[in-house]
Amino acid sequence: APPPPPPLYKVSQRWHKAGEAIFGGGGYQNGFVDYSDAPVTMKQFNTEAVVPFFTSSKGYGILWDNYAVSHVNEPDPAEDEITLAVTSGSGPGAARQPPGTPLTFNDTSPAPTFGTAEFVAQHDGDHHFLVSTCNGGGGGGGGEGGHGIGNSSGGRGTRPNSSTSFPPSFPSSASSSSSSGSPYQWPPTRWSPVVRLSLRDRTTHSTHIVLDWDGLTNMPCSLAARARALVAGRTYTVTLELKAGATDGPAESDAHVAGDTDVASGVGASTGGHGHAESAEARPAPQVVRLFVRRPADTWQLSSELGALVDYYFIFGGRTGGGGGGSAGVHYEQTVRGGGSGGGSKMDSVVAGYRRLTGAAPLYPRWAFGFWQCKEHYASQVQVQDAVAEFRRRQIPLDAIVQDWQYWGRRGWGPHWDHRRYPDPKGMVANLSAANVHFMVSMWSKFDNTTVFYRRMAAAGELLPQTVGARQGWVDPWDARGRAHLYTYARKAHFDIGVDALWMDATEPEGYVHVSPVASRTNTSIMSARAAPAARAAPATNDTGDTRDGASTAALMNTYSLLATRAVAAGLRRDFPRAQGRRVFTLTRSSFAGQQATGAALWSGDLTATWDNLRRQVSHSLNFQASGNPYWSQDIGGFFRPAGQYHDPDYHLLLLRWFQFGAFTPIFRTHGAATNTELWHFGERTTADVVASAIHPRYRLLPYTYSGFRRVEASGWTMQRMLAFDWPEDEVARRIADQFMFGEALMVAPMVGASGAREVYLPAVMGGWHGFYTGERWGLDSSIGVSIRADASRRVIPLFVRAGSILPLGPRKQWSEERVYVSPPTHTRTRTTHHESVAAAGIDHDTTRSSSTAVDGRHPRRRIVQGAQKDTSLRGADYDAVEVRVYPGDDGVFDLYDDDGVSAPGPTRASLTIRFTWDDTTRTLTIGRAEVVSSSGADGGGAGSAPPRLDRMFKLVCVRPWRPGRPGLADTSGQDADGHGTGWGVTADADVDVEVLYSGEEMQVPCDVDDYTDATEAAGLDISVRSDASS
Repeated sequence: APPPPPPLYKVSQRWHKAGEAIFGGGGYQNGFVDYSDAPVTMKQFNTEAVVPFFTSSKGYGILWDNYAVSHVNEPDPAEDEITLAVTSGSGPGAARQPPGTPLTFNDTSPAPTFGTAEFVAQHDGDHHFLVSTCNGGGGGGGGEGGHGIGNSSGGRGTRPNSSTSFPPSFPSSASSSSSSGSPYQWPPTRWSPVVRLSLRDRTTHSTHIVLDWDGLTNMPCSLAARARALVAGRTYTVTLELKAGATDGPAESDAHVAGDTDVASGVGASTGGHGHAESAEARPAPQVVRLFVRRPADTWQLSSELGALVDYYFIFGGRTGGGGGGSAGVHYEQTVRGGGSGGGSKMDSVVAGYRRLTGAAPLYPRWAFGFWQCKEHYASQVQVQDAVAEFRRRQIPLDAIVQDWQYWGRRGWGPHWDHRRYPDPKGMVANLSAANVHFMVSMWSKFDNTTVFYRRMAAAGELLPQTVGARQGWVDPWDARGRAHLYTYARKAHFDIGVDALWMDATEPEGYVHVSPVASRTNTSIMSARAAPAARAAPATNDTGDTRDGASTAALMNTYSLLATRAVAAGLRRDFPRAQGRRVFTLTRSSFAGQQATGAALWSGDLTATWDNLRRQVSHSLNFQASGNPYWSQDIGGFFRPAGQYHDPDYHLLLLRWFQFGAFTPIFRTHGAATNTELWHFGERTTADVVASAIHPRYRLLPYTYSGFRRVEASGWTMQRMLAFDWPEDEVARRIADQFMFGEALMVAPMVGASGAREVYLPAVMGGWHGFYTGERWGLDSSIGVSIRADASRRVIPLFVRAGSILPLGPRKQWSEERVYVSPPTHTRTRTTHHESVAAAGIDHDTTRSSSTAVDGRHPRRRIVQGAQKDTSLRGADYDAVEVRVYPGDDGVFDLYDDDGVSAPGPTRASLTIRFTWDDTTRTLTIGRAEVVSSSGADGGGAGSAPPRLDRMFKLVCVRPWRPGRPGLADTSGQDADGHGTGWGVTADADVDVEVLYSGEEMQVPCDVDDYTDATEAAGLDISVRSDASS
């Protein structure tokens, strides 16, 4: 007989802290990034993903090796709970309840309920509050799964005996069950409760709203809020308001000021995945809502509901440099900052150490960094193909389209096609491929009990026991046979016909069917005698063998998605080593330590289209990537959208701003429920604005983005970077939750409010910052950071480039692998003086003649359109002319990386790396000798990838400020409209400083820069400057 499992306990560990910030732990919807004092419940949820890895601004990391529900700075109910006096209703009809009455959420009545208390601050500084219904509002979190406030139906997403949908005007015709042939209700009936927490200072009589949630779905059972700068000894009146309600479309609360990092988001109803699988259930007792406060402290804490012992890894990142083994054939390199192959900062080194423990994050295929079209849902093969054809007809760039659920029709929930509506899935995939579009299909790890999948797995004991006999059974991923069959069914339905990627939905799993209603530390609440833990989080390498050991499944709460995504990745890499398995891409909405090694990107769940939700996705993305997984995405435009979305100008502005943020995130994907998300449905103006200010920039950035994510793979680096990565000692920078660096060059400040104005903080750097749209200089004093306030037009967001940056921009494309040929110039025009190395390369310096005069005033361009079969011989070829912008003010380095876009890491991948080095003193750009890695062909198929060709054209542009009289910002997207090397337009031939024909050998190219202007005003950006101490 196997030995009995060890007893389980509640485990915790505290660490002393001093002047540091703590980041990571996954992606959460609380709206801020520093968790050094914040209470956070770590539990997989529709809109929150757990990765128990944390990075400190002091240069160390903690990997908390526990799989149960866990907590950051968990409040102590005996010391931290605030007892609330409860009042039902408002106005003359308000009724104060007897003392001791718990505050409960009643979603059957529109009348509000209030809980109030007097709170005396005992310390100066920020205080954090936690509103919670987890396990009745207590600090625990395992059993009921964390269904959100206002969702007393237990997270199933339905409301009995109600025909009111959420929002009230939510569209119901775009994807109704009648059109799809599905027996499931869609859209589901749902409500959106209101949760608002405010503090009134009894001394100053001022009121501060610290948590304001109104009209958001899929918020977890607890959420933290931060109250800034409370004063010791002062009394504050705390008011917590709860109300069942709804919203009609995007609206910005007064509390949601653009750029405000203090207002936290609220907690809300869980709808599960799409909330469409479950029938209405008997209503349980009303939820008890409790309020806790976390005071400033000199320690931070991690704890878990269940564990045999305290177990964690300490990762030291105190120095850059040093090597280390990666996984999947990747070797980590560390070098100094400056755009090279390595990491750089202490936090980069910490994240690299985490990936050495848990697995490298493989480079995705190049097409994955293009635009993804997705909606809920395409209802037929014809609809999918027609959508792609319309994208191509309208010349809106596109790389991937997604088939969401219900493609199975009445065959039952599972991975099989309804051939009445999809008569030839394999032919459909081939047609998409011929149009240079890739295809992703959604798949759950659950099956209807009418399907062959359910029957086979139930008979073999491969389903979670609690779901056997229910309408749907869930795969048990802790059973090696269950994992194997999950992949096998996906392979037969999808990968065998050429589907490129799998969308693994609801991997919490939805409804928490893998845990019992009550968590236990005595192993009495296991789902079966064979309940098992996940494979160790470190290292994440092996997917073979049955890992069961009899432990409580509540102790495994957070690892479902790790095992499910690992099964798919292992199968693809084994069965399709020269196709989908070369670079696995999977999309899921849960995560865990080591999941980055499976090729699984996260999306942040089913969101409501509001400005507040847009704001919170910025912080969600930053903390998630600080947790060591560099691949994040979202539902651009919001999953739940207002009924008037197609004609509502307010929603169109929100949609535009969401796209502009999404263009600077790892995965660029739109999605929406019961709606047509294709851009043309929102009118010509919105379509043009989105294409010009988000989609075209995304494709122009491909050389920069792809090179950056190669650095992620090779060095354990992070591409979308919270400011603490680069300025860990800057107390202002490390608390900012709504702006970030995209790579080392670009400072991105998304517009997260309807007003069109926001504050931007520019940390102190040598040489300051360049306005991307104007070229003007900011922050030339390298000893202090500056805050500026920017007004941005519809097609502009505040975007700045760090001095010394080298920014490669490709041509405009219709898909990522499209080749845009540029004929070599007869002469090369330059504004610089003669330079020996350039002359040696045969470049003519006659500035009286334009290089384009030989061919009717411009270089002819011709597109090479691929035919019915994708011509992989063209992939990675160097036919694109790359515009290389240099931003003077400091020295800089950038490694331009290229390969065929699809080959796996290791000996079969041929690649090319060219190092660009800018010397600001001599105004010289050195283009280094090409580093070529040839393929060995050792992939089992006898051939590797073809090496990229060396011959390239680089159009060098030394950026100069825009001035009145020079073409300006009237059309920031247009050809030649942006001045000299500014904006997203392709720089006009007249403004290119040097056209370089490169053949692989080192070249030195001079570029005179005579404009060093510090500005206080610039066209399109109304900016006032004030200085802030940076540390």
